[in-house]
Amino acid sequence: MSRRLARWTCLAALTVVLAISPTGLNCARSDGDSQTGESVVPETESTAARPAVPASNEPQVRRELRSPQLLCEAMPERDTQPVLKRLMSAGWKTDAPLDADLKRLRSRFKRWSKIEVHEARFTSHDWQGKPVRVFGYYAYPAAHEGKLPALLLVHGGGGYATISRVTEAAGRGYAALSIDLPGKGPLRESHSRSTGPDMTVKQIFTVKPTLENNYLYNAVLAQMRSISFLCSRPEVDPERIGLFGVSWGGATGLLTASIDKRVKCFVDLFGSGLLWEGSTWHDYFTKLPEGEFQVWEDNFDASRYVSDISVPVLGVTGTNDNCYYLHRFMRTMRGIDPAPDLLLRANLDHKVDDAAHEAFYKWLDAQLKDAHEDSPPSLKSLRIEATRDGVSVAINAGGKIAVRRAEVCHGEVGGSGWTNRRWKTEKCKLGPRRTWWTAEVKLSAPLTYLFATVHFEDGSALSTPVHSIAQVMINGRLVALDTPFMYKDCLMAEAHWLAGLIDAEVAVDDQAGVATLRRAGKRARCEARPIGALRYIELRDACQKLGGIVAFEDGRAVISLATTKVMSHHEWSRP
Repeated sequence: MSRRLARWTCLAALTVVLAISPTGLNCARSDGDSQTGESVVPETESTAARPAVPASNEPQVRRELRSPQLLCEAMPERDTQPVLKRLMSAGWKTDAPLDADLKRLRSRFKRWSKIEVHEARFTSHDWQGKPVRVFGYYAYPAAHEGKLPALLLVHGGGGYATISRVTEAAGRGYAALSIDLPGKGPLRESHSRSTGPDMTVKQIFTVKPTLENNYLYNAVLAQMRSISFLCSRPEVDPERIGLFGVSWGGATGLLTASIDKRVKCFVDLFGSGLLWEGSTWHDYFTKLPEGEFQVWEDNFDASRYVSDISVPVLGVTGTNDNCYYLHRFMRTMRGIDPAPDLLLRANLDHKVDDAAHEAFYKWLDAQLKDAHEDSPPSLKSLRIEATRDGVSVAINAGGKIAVRRAEVCHGEVGGSGWTNRRWKTEKCKLGPRRTWWTAEVKLSAPLTYLFATVHFEDGSALSTPVHSIAQVMINGRLVALDTPFMYKDCLMAEAHWLAGLIDAEVAVDDQAGVATLRRAGKRARCEARPIGALRYIELRDACQKLGGIVAFEDGRAVISLATTKVMSHHEWSRP
């Protein structure tokens, strides 16, 4: 068993009970990629008195999870390597001759007066016997000392290279390259200047006649050769190259960051893996010829690559993204170790706002310019405690940069789905010891999604992972449970969660979608069903079969069992 799988198995077997006292680029910016909707672009204890906890002879379990993971099954493991990993293992040459051509551009725009801007063309690789020539805009500060950090900026579906991206990055002190991914395709016919396969849905998901014909294969090679171009430039520090991808640029960037060790950090806007489980393309997979879906998943889905990413990652998305759904984005991010930073924007779909735009550049500065090297902005802990009307949430931030504000965002489980869910925002107040920011959240549904975001004075912003919170009364004690209900396909995690809650043994048959729980000689069977209220019904039925009692009072599940293991303390903490 691998280290990663062992860790997940351990996590899945735990009951996560949050009962903690807290007083504590489909982008709105438009410069040319609008066709697809993608415009570019604690102290350990609180000072407040902890509510009295009823005396109990029950065994108590105390454990703090030192990662931002929710209970969830591990990423699928395969015996064979995906095609791009095999390519690199075979010694594919990233440093082959580029045959690069540069043409300096001049403009009367004042913002260009201190920036060098060029058109660049270079050879990436061969496709169908012909060289793929990549076009891009390249810019850097005209006056600079020493070598510069560099950024590769990769667009999404229907996008293309834009001058405004590289001039903004150059104005911030970077050498920046914005490329046209290979070929043309819908919405790119009159814009893309690169050669190679066209960026179409069919080409993205094909595995015929060979894997090398797939568009994502060619897009990743083009990105690696673009990094080679940056490494060849005399003004660039090859040890400080960052990758920035939007939408499909983010999804393919996950592949690139996993196999090209020249990438030192990666910002992923929206892109994720597990597309067949929740994305705008998930129905397309049902139309693939028999056998081709598994071949595509094994070789091109980001979930097959993210475990090899070892550099800092910032994942940015809107909660209502209509291309890469939030729950699949979150699970993809959980496959990365060390755990990535996150920035989640409530009620935004496939775009980011100005605050997020500034925040991801601040994050890049911290990674590539040694800004705040000794103590960058960070999130340390999130504490959640059940209250009479809901939960009390506290967030603790770290670093030397002061916090400007903090907020807790929450949305009900079920209803209109991921892309139409309405998220409410509660402003946090600074606690008396001035390290914890707290907010009271009223829960109007049995299950609620919840995350916190902290904004720092320098424009940085970071979010916690999304938690799925349920209020449960266990033997007279009100607790808030962090459940795995966010992930409807995680039967193993849900069964282990329930088994830990009621002190039962569990056996899971993933293929049949059935879990069997045993306690005190009795047995209960749970089947995989959609998220929401059905999970409470399943919880009730299972507990009743095992000799427990579950009732519903004021929208809460009330559990009464002879023996119940309840965690006395838990907090989410940054590793």
